[in-house]
Formats: sequence, structure tokens, C-alpha cells
Amino acid sequence: MLRMTAIRIPQMIVVILIVTIIAFVMVNLLPGDVISVILGDQYTPEAAAELTKELALDQPIPVRYVIWLWHAIHLDFGSSLATHVSVMESMLQDALPTVELVIGAMFAAIILGSALAIGAVVSRNPWIDRAGTALALVCTSLPNFILALIVTTIFGVQLHLIPTIGWADPGDAGWGANIRAIIVPSIVLGLTIFPSIMRIFRAELQEQLESEEYVTLARMKGVTGFGLVWRHVARNSAFGLITVVAAGLGPLVSGAVILENIFAIPGLGTLLFQGIQLHDSPVVVGCVTIVAVIVVLSNLGADLAYAMLDPRVRDALNR
Repeated sequence: MLRMTAIRIPQMIVVILIVTIIAFVMVNLLPGDVISVILGDQYTPEAAAELTKELALDQPIPVRYVIWLWHAIHLDFGSSLATHVSVMESMLQDALPTVELVIGAMFAAIILGSALAIGAVVSRNPWIDRAGTALALVCTSLPNFILALIVTTIFGVQLHLIPTIGWADPGDAGWGANIRAIIVPSIVLGLTIFPSIMRIFRAELQEQLESEEYVTLARMKGVTGFGLVWRHVARNSAFGLITVVAAGLGPLVSGAVILENIFAIPGLGTLLFQGIQLHDSPVVVGCVTIVAVIVVLSNLGADLAYAMLDPRVRDALNR
């Protein structure tokens, strides 16, 4: 395990560096003048020259990146060029809605994927299996914003079951105020990873049912159907879900960045898009860095979880 972690950490650092370099260069090459955006009606050549020097925008991009990287290593992502608020402070303030959305999506994906997997195994009806496979194929093929439009139209516009947009301040309305508002985005985001959960869990259930001795013993005692799968097989097959869920954390965070702007959720995604619109490089690169760190850590967590739970992988790593 330690050997695997030692190998993966340098790889993670390289990936994060590459992502931050690309983000830093791209945001600094965007068309438009960030100085004009910041100064607005107060723009004068003298004020522009002074602000350019103050923000070190007169330095070459590589020099500015090295300066940014040195501060970022110390968890200082600088201040917003537009609001002069600390980027770290802004990200911490906007992180809660993103966390709520990702957790809700994780629960939605696990519930839907597990239910379809168990239903396909218990019923042995090919139509249920085909329906689940078709739904998984649709969710895999369609981008998030199309799924958002479909779910919003059905549950929000047509059935009027849940709100489709809007977000209350928890400090004013309480922590439970956004539970209903987050249902639609959570379902949409969860649909992006539920196919993997359904496929892996179904394969684990099928393998356990066909090969394990305890299943034969349970059947001899008269336990069959849903009771057999739910009380005995599902519990022993669930460890495979841990790696899928851990690996899905990265895509969920990335998807949340897009969906937050569609559903007007004031999270990290909204902060990122506002930074792009304002050419606010500290905000953009800070948000991209945090998302990249979450993605690589989730992948590492998935690999470590799989190694700990699968004796074959664990033994191979210990040799």
C-alpha cells in the first residue's frame, strides 16, 4: 500500500501542475482587457498603468505563474482581481452548496443503480435488465445539460413536484431550506455515474449467486428471491461499490461545476464561471486547482480502497 501511494503521489503532483499551467495560460490569453473590466467607468490610462503594475500583469506569463505557484503551495491563491476578496475565502464560502449537491448525487446514483441491479438479478426478467441497460446508455450518452432539461421539464414544469431553480441562504432560511431545491440537480448529476454502479453491482451479485457456497446453503434453507439477494448476497457484494463510488467522486465534482450554473446554485462552479467572465485569473486557477486536487485524490482513494478490499491486489502490492 505504501509503495503504491509513493508511486501515485508524484504522478498526482505532475497532473495537478499540468492542469494549473493550462488553466493559468488559457485564462491569461482570453480576449479582452481585465484592467478595463476591473476599472469600469473609472478607467484612465494612468489608473490602468498603476493597476497593471500593482497586479504584476506587466510580467511575462511564466513569471506570473511561478509567483502564483509559490503562494499556492502555501494555500494562498491570491485575491480576486475584481472583488479583492481572498480566493480561498471565496471558495470556502461557496463550497457548501457544491458539497451538498455532490452528496445528494452520490445517494441518488447509489439508490438507483443498486435498485436496478437487484431488480435485474432477482426477477431474471430480460425486459427489466434491458430497460436498465437502455437507461444507463441514455445517461452515458447525453451531456449533463440535456439531462437537466429533461428532468426539469418532467418533474418541475409538467408535474410541479419540485422546484427547478433557486437557492436560499442557509443563514437566513435554515439548513433544510434547500433540500427540495437540490433534488433535481442531484438526480441529474447522479445519473452520470449510476450506470457504472449498476453494472458493477449487478456483476458482483451475479458472481456471488453463481459461485459462493453460502448461497447454496441459504437456498437449502428455503431462502430465495429478494430475501436471498438482500439479506445475504448484497452485503457481500457491496465492497465493489466502494471503489466505484470513490472513483465517481471526481466526475461528480466536475459535473457539479456545470450544473450549478444551470440551476443557479451559488457553489464553486458559479464562482468559476464568474471568474472566467471577468478574466479573474486568481479565481479561475484557484477553482480549477481545487477541482483537480479532488479528482486525483478520489482516483487515489478508489485505487487504495480496491487494494484493501481485494486480497489478490493487496498480496500483489505486498510482494
